[in-house]
Amino acid sequence: MQINTSDDLLAAMEAARVASGKSERELALSTGKSHSAYWWWKKKAGVVSVNTALEYANALGLQLLVEPKEKAPE
Repeated sequence: MQINTSDDLLAAMEAARVASGKSERELALSTGKSHSAYWWWKKKAGVVSVNTALEYANALGLQLLVEPKEKAPE
């Protein structure tokens, strides 16, 4: 799956969270965040740090790979 925006990332993580059966609270607490941190990102913020995204991904058993964008032909 290709992820280009924080909304894409959130959608992928939300799908993984639902599939795992974890509540938003359980997910946030499993990363050491406050009980409402995931909810805040999902409902209000729309932006999350790379470190936090990696923590959520790890808690959900996801792997994030960053690849360079393809250059346009010169």
